[in-house]
Amino acid sequence: MTGIQYVLWSAQPPLYVICKHRRNNMQNVTPLAYYYVINGTVYQAPDVYTFVQSRLLGAVEPLKNAFDQVIQYSRYNVAKGYYWQFDKKPATKKDDEKVSEEEKPLQARSTHFQKTRTHMLMQNLFEMFPAGNSLSISDPPGNSEPMDTDVKPEVNEEATHSQPADGNAANPGTSVAKSK
Repeated sequence: MTGIQYVLWSAQPPLYVICKHRRNNMQNVTPLAYYYVINGTVYQAPDVYTFVQSRLLGAVEPLKNAFDQVIQYSRYNVAKGYYWQFDKKPATKKDDEKVSEEEKPLQARSTHFQKTRTHMLMQNLFEMFPAGNSLSISDPPGNSEPMDTDVKPEVNEEATHSQPADGNAANPGTSVAKSK
């Protein structure tokens, strides 16, 4: 005898379990579905796939929401790597995102990391180039007299006549050794 059969699987009043299965031959059956009856109401029991899918969805959905919230606080910096920044609270409603700029307080223009890093770099530069090596101005430009542009600079005529023909001026303090 082959075909679909319903068999009372378990009977513990007020709970009854009924199995729907396909009989392939006299010894071989394949279960298709299970039904349970509680106080006269019949419910179909979920199959294993639906049961596991429902349980996984119930466990994974809160994890997904948690990761979505955590990703808003994660930051990356080339020098520091990954770090958490919790000073800003994420907007929970779309109305909160529409707050005008005038209502928001001004935030710091730099973080603590940027301040300490800049201070360290400036300290290293001051150690490499101390203030004693800097150029000093002997006469501040405010006290100097303006230049007279009508006066031409004096030209030493002896220096221009004593230049050799090749165009290079001879330095009087050096002697040229002649090759033999």
